[in-house]
Amino acid sequence: MKTVKTKKNARKRRQRLWNIYIVLAVVGVFVILILYAFSVPPDKKIEGDKGIKKPLSPFEVEKRDIKGKLPGQKSRDDIERPIIKSIKFIPEQPTIFDDIKAEVTSSYKGDGRITCMYQWKINGKTVDGVKGDTLSAGLFKKKDQISVIATPYADGIEGYPYESMFIVVHSAPPSLELRETKQKLNNTIELQLVSKDPDNDKVTFSLEEPYPEGITINKETGKITWKPKEKEKRIYKFRASATDIDGVKTTKTFEFIVE
Repeated sequence: MKTVKTKKNARKRRQRLWNIYIVLAVVGVFVILILYAFSVPPDKKIEGDKGIKKPLSPFEVEKRDIKGKLPGQKSRDDIERPIIKSIKFIPEQPTIFDDIKAEVTSSYKGDGRITCMYQWKINGKTVDGVKGDTLSAGLFKKKDQISVIATPYADGIEGYPYESMFIVVHSAPPSLELRETKQKLNNTIELQLVSKDPDNDKVTFSLEEPYPEGITINKETGKITWKPKEKEKRIYKFRASATDIDGVKTTKTFEFIVE
């Protein structure tokens, strides 16, 4: 009887040992997985046996290598792509009278010529129907924000899009003309300056040195009055200006005849 009981107890002890071994094995695997997970940097993801960095945004051009690849990219991304380094606008301070051209600086290791597709934006909204490197005058107004996204192509390979910083459309200078140029010797001299602002801003008039002594101007209307102490028949000259609300000024020298 004791022999049978002893055998049962031995089997129970062996079963408990196996259970302990199984639990220890499971805990060990779990600990190893946790340690491995914490050993991978947060900016990497697991792909097979390798830790590969997450792709950067296509607009982070400064982080690409000279081949136009993003760090860590493999397989099909090993193809050299044309890349855009910068975009410059000409002119840099456009007015409503200017065509705005995007001048692209790019690079490519292959033999093909780089061409670009353009997507123009005004105040963040895409301009329909304009795909070239120039945004024509008349499509924008003063204080509009202009930007462009250029995508390069070469040898049938599409590069990464590049979005420029925006530029602001500046105030255009007002016109300035003298309406009357002939005066009579014995009369008070009265002249009239006229101005038109392309942006429909209000304009103020001023006299600029040099101008004859005694001459005055109405800054709102542009009317000039001159009552000289002495005058003779000849051509007289003076300088005047028209300034819009943004401080953009047009200055000219005028002359009038006293007969």
